[in-house]
Amino acid sequence: MPYIKVENGVMQEYNNDGLNTGPVASIGLNAYSYLERRGWSATGKGVTGPSNPDYLEDFPYLQSKGIKYLQVMAAPFSASGSYLSWSVVVGQPSFNGNAVSDLKINDSYWAAVQNLLDAAKAHNIGIIACPFWNILAIPELVGEDKSALLQSDSKSRNYLRAFAAAFVARYKNHVGIAAWMAGQEITLNTGLDYNTAPAVLKDIAETMRAQDTLQRMISSGNAALPHYSPRKYTIDEHVEIVRAMNPSPIDTICENLFLNSEYFSSGEAPVSGQSGALRADLTSCSLPYLKVMQKLASDLGKPYYVGSFGLNKDEEAALQDTTTQHNLSILLQNFYRTGVQLACHWVWNSGEVKDLKPWNVLVTDAGNNIRPEVFAAITAVLDRSRTAPPDALINRKLNSIFSERSATFTNTPSQWCCFTIAPKAALCSSTNFSISYTVNQSVKSLETAGPFIRRVTGAVNADARGWVIYKNGLADANAFMQLFDGKTVGIDAGHKGRTDVADTWTRITFTVEANSRIALYVNDFLMGYTQPGAPWSNVGGLEAIQIGRTSLTSNADVVSWKVSDIILYDRVLTPQEVFDYGISGQVVNAAGRWRLNGDFKDAINANDGTFAPDRNLISFS
Repeated sequence: MPYIKVENGVMQEYNNDGLNTGPVASIGLNAYSYLERRGWSATGKGVTGPSNPDYLEDFPYLQSKGIKYLQVMAAPFSASGSYLSWSVVVGQPSFNGNAVSDLKINDSYWAAVQNLLDAAKAHNIGIIACPFWNILAIPELVGEDKSALLQSDSKSRNYLRAFAAAFVARYKNHVGIAAWMAGQEITLNTGLDYNTAPAVLKDIAETMRAQDTLQRMISSGNAALPHYSPRKYTIDEHVEIVRAMNPSPIDTICENLFLNSEYFSSGEAPVSGQSGALRADLTSCSLPYLKVMQKLASDLGKPYYVGSFGLNKDEEAALQDTTTQHNLSILLQNFYRTGVQLACHWVWNSGEVKDLKPWNVLVTDAGNNIRPEVFAAITAVLDRSRTAPPDALINRKLNSIFSERSATFTNTPSQWCCFTIAPKAALCSSTNFSISYTVNQSVKSLETAGPFIRRVTGAVNADARGWVIYKNGLADANAFMQLFDGKTVGIDAGHKGRTDVADTWTRITFTVEANSRIALYVNDFLMGYTQPGAPWSNVGGLEAIQIGRTSLTSNADVVSWKVSDIILYDRVLTPQEVFDYGISGQVVNAAGRWRLNGDFKDAINANDGTFAPDRNLISFS
């Protein structure tokens, strides 16, 4: 019976005799609702049936396929108002003031969990157990508002500690337990965020660790980091949020990874049959993202644990991937390449839950399931040996790269300054192009949103500010595609301060297609994109591109800024190409490159620049 202990940043697997059998290298399953669907009964089968199987039926099949680990919610979802509510299933506690005087846990609840663990033990399967499925159930159970979760001595927090202690103490010696989860989606509708949730997670984890003599692994159990479209945080800010949401003694970095996860995929989940939608996938961005997360995990001395991952059947259809499972297979390879030791596929057998959009990999009899291609892809990698972390570690800090190689400008109110690139026709005959550059400004802007890029198509729009690309072909020839709501054409009214920070080098990459689909990458990761629109009117070639900063209103702030390494391509870069540059400086088939290392020379095609000090402007033509 395997259990997991983290030692020196690596998940180590132990057997029944307490012997270390080596690093964990496995794909598990998220079987979260086993006990719920069983009606929290040790003997009855509740609502299970041929198309809604029970763990007593599943476990022989899973054992035969080599599945070692299942992630299971070991407490009810609802607090009250249901025959499966916490108060009915677990028990209604008593308090002396805010202190728990009696947990009043039902014997029938303990028996239901015991039955699951005994069945797991019999089939050499380890349960990763979470005692808090829906943390909002606790304030509801004890009669407090959800804001009580923020108060360390509230009834809610005292009950969380008391129940966690009782649960772990009860099962710490059961070999059916492989590891613990401190919570599940703890920020979901709770009033907790990444500033407040870590204290609650730490509270629970410290209680668990104090009770468990084996010191099994504890994860944060998917802290429900929200997805923002467009991206609200840069990848570096997102990394810090992930760090905060996995406080010690939680000894893993834990996330759930789906198409809408921040930075993990190439954008929004696709819409089946909608040809104009950006074709999202897991193959182009998952490897760079996993490398960044593995670097974070290594810095913290913790393994990186994927609590749940996968595609639902609708998403597979939209990606034309139902049979081939290309995205899933590539993702599993990327887990292997970046040293992810354990990842649990969502979802094994949740039952007939209509809003899951055919996620289920359901056993219908002893040897069949509804999504055999998915299960085949998962089980195909179970015997691969992995250690963590491998040589995928990276260093993405830009300051040391560009601090000695840049050109400096100062904006004053009612002024703008820029670089104008007018490429030779032979260098960039396509209307598809990409451009990247790195900027650093002395102070954070009070009004404007930092250096920008625009395509010259006419007179300057005096109201324009922010990171923008101008496009032609609309009624207003000077309107620009606003990248921060992903779709709208209009003036930039937001996103201030996210890519516009003081004394920090930030890499910006724009990719632009002839159909007006524009994507913005910040520090190598996709921040936002537009859907296709009116095509460029001058399809014969690329006009001048300007890179600079605008402060065209009299009350604007004074900002000094530096720019370095402008690179122009006559094609749309892939996400992997963008990432490769950020990691290794690799540049392939560029149309022009201006390093700005003491001069304005083009290192590729001699498209050199000249400086006009009176206009604070550099032109390349």
